[in-house]
Amino acid sequence: MFTSTLVPSQENVYSGPLCPRNVDIRFDRQRAKLIDDDQPYSLVRKAGPSLSAGRINIQRTFTSSRDFTTEDPPTPGKVP
Repeated sequence: MFTSTLVPSQENVYSGPLCPRNVDIRFDRQRAKLIDDDQPYSLVRKAGPSLSAGRINIQRTFTSSRDFTTEDPPTPGKVP
């Protein structure tokens, strides 16, 4: 599961209170602050250690703020 909210610079513009938690902690421990309406970008999952035969292992800690990042310029279809 992936949960995200506005980047800190845009949270101040939002007029309503933010929910303290988007989903139950069993599914995602901390949302990522990655949504930025001012520029196009890609959301990508961070790569973990490589497996045998060079295969990429994606990071999965059940914490969106640790598992995902942004990449600029947008990279549709690219594997990390």
